[in-house]
Amino acid sequence: MSEVRYRLSWQLSVAVLFVVIIAIIPVAVYFLDPKSLLILVTSYVIGWSVLILIALMGAFFLGLGVGHRAASKTDFTPFEVEMLKMKEEVKALKEVIHKHNLQHKEEQDDRSAPPPADVAPDGGPDEEVERPPERPAPVEDMPKPRAPAEGSGDMTPVGRVRCSQCKTVIPLYSRKRPLEIKCTNCGKVGVLR
Repeated sequence: MSEVRYRLSWQLSVAVLFVVIIAIIPVAVYFLDPKSLLILVTSYVIGWSVLILIALMGAFFLGLGVGHRAASKTDFTPFEVEMLKMKEEVKALKEVIHKHNLQHKEEQDDRSAPPPADVAPDGGPDEEVERPPERPAPVEDMPKPRAPAEGSGDMTPVGRVRCSQCKTVIPLYSRKRPLEIKCTNCGKVGVLR
């Protein structure tokens, strides 16, 4: 069993309280009749109970007020700080996506713009204008093939796919989707979406 030790001030307070009670009881019994003594004790008990209850309620509401005041002096709660950081990250991501979209649009405009004429800035035919090297166009931007003459075989593919069964590379000659294709090696038929 653990031994509980109280402070000396607490022990002195309890001792003084007992001495006062022991000293008051004989005096009260001798000078007061039992009915008056019962009324006096009851009124003290009820009065102190109500006073303690009111004090506890006041302390509770005072604690709520002080706690709210202390919490409202800070800038943001930790949760609000995390939400603000997340908002900034989302804003930065939106800016990156917007820049990427603008860059992609400029690249598409550059591809669709007609090539500059080979004319010197001063109009002289002797000087050659340096042009940047042309980038190869991706498969999506290649022009549509012309229909070849029957039996000519000079048509260039616009893309390639690999057969899922035999892994043979199958050339694509159309951009139309969905496109039904047949493997030239194993004969498997599939649909390209």
